[in-house]
This record gives sequence, C-alpha cells and structure tokens, in this order.
Amino acid sequence: MHRNETAGKPSSRRFYVYNGGFLTQGRVRRILALSGYRVSLGLPGPDDLIGVWGRSPTAHRGEAIAQRRGASLVRVEDAFLRSVRTGRDGDPPLGL
Repeated sequence: MHRNETAGKPSSRRFYVYNGGFLTQGRVRRILALSGYRVSLGLPGPDDLIGVWGRSPTAHRGEAIAQRRGASLVRVEDAFLRSVRTGRDGDPPLGL
C-alpha cells in the first residue's frame, strides 16, 4: 500500500451543508478544512457527506436531503470544554 492510500473504499470528502452557519463561521470552516472536509453547496451524490449542526432547528434540511439522495449524514456539535479561555471571557467555543 502506498503512503497516501486508504484501506477500503475511498470516500468523498465533499461536505454539503444547508445551514448558513457552516459558511459564515470561520473557525468551524477552518476545523472542517483541517479535517479534510470541503464545505460545498448543491446536491450531493450517494458517496458524499451532508453536514448538519447537531439537532438544530435547521438540521431537518440536511436530514431530508441525505435521505432523498442516499448520502451519509454527519452531525457537528460544539465541544463542552473550551480550548483557551472560558465563555465568560467572551470567547466562542473552539472545539468541535
């Protein structure tokens, strides 16, 4: 096996979203990019991923598209612990 090959079927890293927060939250986009996900808009194929924010009020959009298109669903949620300072200091969560 070559160094960059993965075991099993290669998976798509396109990450389709239907919630504006994934597009406007720079830290969330950066964490996803560093994890190898390419945030995308449009209609996914059956090998693509759909991202929703936990069980938020807008999660139903992605859930419905995932079901109709046969795509896998990934729920993203913020971490309980903050990596640098607490929320009382005015910083948003940094972990996912």
